[in-house]
Amino acid sequence: MPVLVGAATFGGRHDQGVAFVVDLTERKRVEEEIRESERRYSEVQMELVHANRVATMGQLSASIADEVMQPIAATVTNAQAALRFLNAQRPNLEEVRQALGAAVKDGNRTIDVIDGIRALNKKAPHGRTTWRSTRRCLRS
Repeated sequence: MPVLVGAATFGGRHDQGVAFVVDLTERKRVEEEIRESERRYSEVQMELVHANRVATMGQLSASIADEVMQPIAATVTNAQAALRFLNAQRPNLEEVRQALGAAVKDGNRTIDVIDGIRALNKKAPHGRTTWRSTRRCLRS
């Protein structure tokens, strides 16, 4: 049983004094409950941090997929148009040139999106590249 024992003499006399014993059982139990509560709080907090990271990664992944898919879809559409122009009975080479030029432009846009994403992962000075600024540049 945890106890606190103390004794003191009165003044300079050694034949008179007081002694006491305090039971610390309840205090130790409460301290243990506090430690357990803090441990559980820390675990819940870590779970919330993890859940927040997972949600953020899901949103970021969806945004990246959207940014990459747009120019890829445009590239495919322009390449399909170029094939249709070539397959015509009288191929219109100017339309083919324009469609292939647009496909090249869209392919380069895809490269720019991927480069912007890569720049976000590099250790660059603060403010150099952000996802928002990358998206803003790509939309212009």
